[in-house]
Amino acid sequence: MALLWRYATGKETVYRATLSAPLGLWEALWCDRGLLMMYSRLHGEEIEKECALPAWLARAWESYWNGEAFEVPLCAVPPLSEFARSVYEVVAQIPFGCVLSYGRVAASIGRPNAARAVGSVMRRNRWSLFVPCHRVIGADGSLKGYGGKEGLALKAALLRFEGAKTEHP
Repeated sequence: MALLWRYATGKETVYRATLSAPLGLWEALWCDRGLLMMYSRLHGEEIEKECALPAWLARAWESYWNGEAFEVPLCAVPPLSEFARSVYEVVAQIPFGCVLSYGRVAASIGRPNAARAVGSVMRRNRWSLFVPCHRVIGADGSLKGYGGKEGLALKAALLRFEGAKTEHP
């Protein structure tokens, strides 16, 4: 997946919609510049005002669930640090159905001792599924923290859905 980074001023109109998926409902928030946030809403309240998805988001959403490559513009408010951006770029390249350890992600950005810092960045990931932090696991192959209300159960379900079995080289 290619990430198209865009930055917002924080004054853009924000739109939202609930998306249905094989693993429940997800909430998307976006502005004209790109996706601001995506998160699981398997058990949640009704959304007061929903908008039609822009074509780019509808394509990316369908492509993810079909295991296909896609591009999606991500909008970061405030702008990301160089470290966070490099982590997100690596994680976005982990293929559907594959996993990498936090340490391997850290090593791939030239910071082999920064596995915990990678975990910290993943904890703040606002673009779940599109920056697939669920594909980042512990060095021993175990599932480590996953944000959202469903936590590790959702991470495991996403990896099962993708058929993840082995670490990506």
